Amino acid sequence: MPSHVIRDAHDKCRAYGCQITDAINLVTKEVQKKMGSQFTQALWCDFGRHCFSSRDTGKKLLSVQGEVDGEIVTESWTACSQHVPQSPTQTVAGEIST
Repeated sequence: MPSHVIRDAHDKCRAYGCQITDAINLVTKEVQKKMGSQFTQALWCDFGRHCFSSRDTGKKLLSVQGEVDGEIVTESWTACSQHVPQSPTQTVAGEIST
């Protein structure tokens, strides 16, 4: 019996050592198969104030550049397809604050 067995461990763990790494790898492989071998990322919609999937095909990264105290500053926001502003003025009017 391996020396690193935890008391009250499962019989297979007692006989062969901890099996958690094998179990995690097995589950990870199955999840990757079902998700097309690629995990999605959660992004934040700055306009709708909610999370959305990186797989959203209509998402946009919007940037506005301006001058603040003599320095050029760039502000960027992420928008899901549902909340992409229809015009740049909507972006500026709705999001820039000091």
